[in-house]
Amino acid sequence: MNIDSEENQYLHVFSSHRAIKDFYSHTPYPIKPKATTIEEFFDLSLSIKGYCKIPKSAQKILLLQTLYNYKNLHRLLIFEESFLAYLEGSEFLKHFFDELDSTLCDIKQIPKEDTYGDYEDHLKLLSQIYHSYHARLDMLKFYTNYSTQSFEINYDLLASYKGIKIYLNGVLSPREQRILIQLSKSLNIEIIFDTDCYNLAFFSFLNLAIEANQSYHIKLGEQSLILNQSSKNPSPQINAYHFNTRIDQCSLIIAKAQEWLNSNKENVAIILPDENFAPFLKVLDSNFNYAMGLDIKQMPYYTSLAKQLQTKNITSINDLQTLAQETLNQHYHKEIDSFNQSFFLMLQQLENLKSLNLDTTHLCDFYLDELSMLKISDNRGGKIPVYGILETRGMKFDSIVIVDFNEENLFDLKDNDLFLNTSIRQKLHMPTLIDKKNLKKHYYYQLITNTKNIDIALIKTHTPQYFLESLHIKPKEFMQSIFHFDTQKSYIEDMPKTILLDNFTFSASSLKTYLECKRKFYLRYIEKIPAPEDTSLNLGKIFHNILCDAYKNNAKDGIPAVKKYFDDAFNMLAFNSLTDKLEAQIAHKKIKGFWEREQQRFNMGYRFFQAEFDFEFIYHGLKFKGRIDRIDKKDNDLVLLDYKFKNTLNLPKSSENLTDFQLQIYRLALESLGYTILSSMLINGYDGSYKEEGEHEEKCEILRLKLEQIKKNTTYEKSDKISTCTYCDYKILCNRNEKTRIKIP
Repeated sequence: MNIDSEENQYLHVFSSHRAIKDFYSHTPYPIKPKATTIEEFFDLSLSIKGYCKIPKSAQKILLLQTLYNYKNLHRLLIFEESFLAYLEGSEFLKHFFDELDSTLCDIKQIPKEDTYGDYEDHLKLLSQIYHSYHARLDMLKFYTNYSTQSFEINYDLLASYKGIKIYLNGVLSPREQRILIQLSKSLNIEIIFDTDCYNLAFFSFLNLAIEANQSYHIKLGEQSLILNQSSKNPSPQINAYHFNTRIDQCSLIIAKAQEWLNSNKENVAIILPDENFAPFLKVLDSNFNYAMGLDIKQMPYYTSLAKQLQTKNITSINDLQTLAQETLNQHYHKEIDSFNQSFFLMLQQLENLKSLNLDTTHLCDFYLDELSMLKISDNRGGKIPVYGILETRGMKFDSIVIVDFNEENLFDLKDNDLFLNTSIRQKLHMPTLIDKKNLKKHYYYQLITNTKNIDIALIKTHTPQYFLESLHIKPKEFMQSIFHFDTQKSYIEDMPKTILLDNFTFSASSLKTYLECKRKFYLRYIEKIPAPEDTSLNLGKIFHNILCDAYKNNAKDGIPAVKKYFDDAFNMLAFNSLTDKLEAQIAHKKIKGFWEREQQRFNMGYRFFQAEFDFEFIYHGLKFKGRIDRIDKKDNDLVLLDYKFKNTLNLPKSSENLTDFQLQIYRLALESLGYTILSSMLINGYDGSYKEEGEHEEKCEILRLKLEQIKKNTTYEKSDKISTCTYCDYKILCNRNEKTRIKIP
């Protein structure tokens, strides 16, 4: 970046301190232009009379205290208690409130757009907390940003500058857009940015014809003006390599690092989408400098203080501050000293305002939690910097290596990103998941196009890698490995052959397994190799069991009695974690529509007959057994119901590829007992909607033909469809797991 003497008359604004450092490194003049971050620019330019900006740590304390007060002042439902505990133990609340403020969204407007009431209970609770929290901020004369009250512009501090140049490497929130437009009425505001196909939508507020793959210099105002526009035609050299294990990506990193060091390359870097990868590098090589900072939990100060807090009797802020200072004297670090000064000054400020209502145990825990987020600068002198993706905004490199380039690492989502569906977010002009993913894609795309040579590492997987494909790069093998365990071994294909035992009894699920993959059927049902135990929350199974007991014990008293039994039984459940409990509570709230539909069906003359009905029968020479979720009766005919706890219900069509014969088997079993079947259907356990099975005779004929083939079969080959292996428990045994695939000689 070439800066002439006129540039010294401007205030230069960047997304991060890292971008400022890079800006200065490319400035040839001894007198450097004044530069700051955009957050610091707003703090410099704006103020709210009679108020001060709340420190982030104080903001968290007041949020926690608001939650505590709410719990103490209100008689809550079980759902609300669970949700409050979840909010207390997560960062959700702060991130969600910040998102509301940054997008200028009124929380009162959200329920109006929530057509189906999916978030009704959440929003009612969040709205009360939000208004209580902001009322407290107002009482204490604090603000979190400049959109909640009218601000004043500090013209005296900006008068010495010819203008403000903002180097935008990301997106301006609606709040920031509004502030800058207002500032541009009296100040010369210019923004400089690059475009691509991922960030075009972010500049609609300019009302200009913005095109992709361009560099823009724009004068901001109510009628914005393009000062300069130039095309970007980057031609980076990109290579991608896939690896069997995550740690083996280090083979590429260390090979490239050695190459850079041997050739004295300096403008190089390692990029980590997930900073949890850093410990691998720390163990294997000492040539790296961790620009994102070192984990303070590994520092002597933190470990020593945390250990002392378990035994010391801390009864006041002074006790905590004294212990922290004594520990710092033994393990001094400038950044920790600066953190402590700010932290304890904030506590004193809140105490003076009589707004520090945390007991000492919570205070010590809060201090350690805040301290754990402090990153310590790496001053060990490693020549090759290691960055997180956000730290690279606005930077240019000669060569980089990006690891963990799998989609799930590139686009990690937080809970507040998932809260509120796409439709509601679009109506409220809040960023959707697509918007947030596009912003991340923009960061990676700009990093790649601003670098001459890029090497990418990722893990082998069947999961599509759409972003990598969009770069028109196909990963190849990296021929070096520093790990002996990653050497390829020979895989010898085996073809099991056996006749199905005469006493084998099929279920609908085992038959489906056989028709989808004979090898999986063989391993599970003939060899009886157990699949790994699934310890995740299975809400479908939980609801099935409660519904069974609810109808068996209360159907004679009507649907309201069944519903009451279900709710009471659910509220008595214990869960392994707070997250599981919250997920279950949310699912439980969705079932309201189910009970309404059930009452409608019973009003039409349907009556409960059986639940969890067990059967065994023989069909075309093969034995079958199973358990029907529920059977209703209308007049003298039966209706089969199979619960599905999904957002949508889908019934398979008749075809030679049909593998799911569950409802046909259930119906045939009851007909073998002499019952007349009126219909069989899938019923949605959330909203009570249902889909009735059709084409029964056609599907039974297909079933008969497939059973004749089964009786003749003696081999158990693997499925031709690789997609069926993606979530299979046995894919390693079949050499279908990309992460551990063995070479076939």
